[in-house]
Amino acid sequence: MILHRLQLTHFRNFASLDIQPGPGKNYFIGENGQGKTNLLESIYCLGLIKSFRASSDLELVQKGTTGYQISGEIYNELSVHHKVAIVYNQGRKAVSFDGKKIARHASLVGQLPIVLFNPEDHRITSGSPSERRRFLDIILSQSHKSYLASLQEFQKILKHRNRLLVNIREGNSKPDELDAWDWNLAKSGHHVMAMRKAFIERIQGPLKDIYARIAARPAELVIRYSPSDENAATDAQGFISALQSHRQAELLRQQTLIGPHRDDVIFYLNGMDARRHASRGEQKSILLALKLIEYDYLKESSETLPLLLLDDIYSELDEKRQSRVVEQLMQIGQSFITSTHIHGDLDQASTVFKIVQGTLEQIH
Repeated sequence: MILHRLQLTHFRNFASLDIQPGPGKNYFIGENGQGKTNLLESIYCLGLIKSFRASSDLELVQKGTTGYQISGEIYNELSVHHKVAIVYNQGRKAVSFDGKKIARHASLVGQLPIVLFNPEDHRITSGSPSERRRFLDIILSQSHKSYLASLQEFQKILKHRNRLLVNIREGNSKPDELDAWDWNLAKSGHHVMAMRKAFIERIQGPLKDIYARIAARPAELVIRYSPSDENAATDAQGFISALQSHRQAELLRQQTLIGPHRDDVIFYLNGMDARRHASRGEQKSILLALKLIEYDYLKESSETLPLLLLDDIYSELDEKRQSRVVEQLMQIGQSFITSTHIHGDLDQASTVFKIVQGTLEQIH
């Protein structure tokens, strides 16, 4: 997939922008605080219809204005063109595809597959379980529409069920009212867990091999999906049984304690939990291996090359071996790289934009 044109209006610190990226490597060069990451964020929004760092669309609006607009023209390997547009104004968000308004924004997720390398990605290997769940949700939502549908359904039911638990504790509802919610939660929740588990099992071998090549030293890397309750991971009935066994605890805590929102992914390096025992360099190698897996998985599932977004990645990849791996990946498809300066020599397929306070100038 190729992003042929990007237009922004009142997005972050960009009052107006209209650029045509090259089909290969695209560098956004500038000092810190000029808007380099904002550009990657706008491209990410085109693919996933949400930001990777803002919790609300209001945060994306340029100060002093009431809304923003992002539009992108894309084409695939068969030169089929499409246009995606996102318009946010005064609290309302509209998304269109080829000029037609899309009621369900999630239906566009996966049309423009994206892989993001970001300095905050270190949280996947060293942070809380929510970071690893988010990694799984992003890749599986882009590759499987049924996963995204089940995830959204689960989140909606979870919100209602948690509210019901509070009402029961306050004496405004009865415990048996949970039964109907339990069944619906189990159907969507188990589907999410099953797809996560299947994905982890599928990448186990490739992840081990890729890590070994990156680390260039003998090591045994194992990845395991760790459900909040083993019964919940078996089938929908097992999920319901797990909910029933935890009901008293849930009533006391007024929270749903079973489900994919409580699960984790654990990396074992040479038999030890990598989050606690791996060095920073080893964790970087695990993360890079994960990102390469993500790229290959999306390429296979979408039958197109994902866009590669590299946000200040050279500050993280301080080992020559890791930098070479990323350079090889950048040769495959279209990539967007932010940095304070150019690393290495430019080739014919490279496009360079200099960014100063929200304005861009193509210099190569």
